[in-house]
Amino acid sequence: MTDDFAADGQLAKAITGFKPREPQRQMAVAVTQAIENAQPLVVEAGTGTGKTYAYLAPALRAGKKAVTSWLASDIHWTPTTPLAELVAISVPPQTERKHIILDNDSPEAITALADHLKKSLN
Repeated sequence: MTDDFAADGQLAKAITGFKPREPQRQMAVAVTQAIENAQPLVVEAGTGTGKTYAYLAPALRAGKKAVTSWLASDIHWTPTTPLAELVAISVPPQTERKHIILDNDSPEAITALADHLKKSLN
């Protein structure tokens, strides 16, 4: 999985201008482990870290759906912190929780990126 984030990896081959970033690779490893262990994960990273690829690539590699709607089965994306707080209020017990992702990207951008990554990682 971390090979995807190498200078000659799948992401570099598919995305013009892609540059490997160690924090991005570390986040991807953490996301991969969280998915494999069915554990929740909260990651905070600064602008330019590469959060979007770092969570989408492992999710897609694991065969998870990267979705941007309220009916997410594997990843729940919320565009704003207040919306996330509303979602958190209604989150089921720990054993039923899904991965919750906060991001400021538009749903359309995330969906387009997920589609692109699916093709690139195959």
